Amino acid sequence: DQKTRMMGSKRDEKASPRAAVIYMPTDQLSFRLSYARSFVEAPYWYRYGSGAGTTGAANMIPEVFDSYQWTAELTAPTYLTQRLNLFANNAQGIVFKSPLDGIYGNSGDVKSRGVEYEAEVKRSNLSVRANYTYQYALNTSQGWYTILYGQIPGIPMHMGNLLVDYA
Repeated sequence: DQKTRMMGSKRDEKASPRAAVIYMPTDQLSFRLSYARSFVEAPYWYRYGSGAGTTGAANMIPEVFDSYQWTAELTAPTYLTQRLNLFANNAQGIVFKSPLDGIYGNSGDVKSRGVEYEAEVKRSNLSVRANYTYQYALNTSQGWYTILYGQIPGIPMHMGNLLVDYA
């Protein structure tokens, strides 16, 4: 993934490399170690908009995310698959709206760590998948926002879901 953005005479280029190593000691068990870097451009409105209580900032840089994951997957018996995923995410240049003046801008860095468990059962025409994720975050540089008790504003610390498909 690569993107080029022109800002007047300035050319801004970013790439999103990804890599993974997979080890399968048996057909039912696998381990994965992966790394990914991605970026998110601030939307046009955040950079150039103006309106009631909001002003854009054209000089914002893209948010950059580095993610490291270790995953174990077990399929046994044949209809039950379980996954355990440990992750570490590092976000730089988080875009946030300043509560002081309403201007959007890059505001600090965040590190988050967590664990995710997923179980899936497949039987003929029925599939049931359950998932639970726990994420704990730390400010690594102060910005306009504050992480309270390990929770990123607007992002849950605990999350779960249940999906049922019947066909």
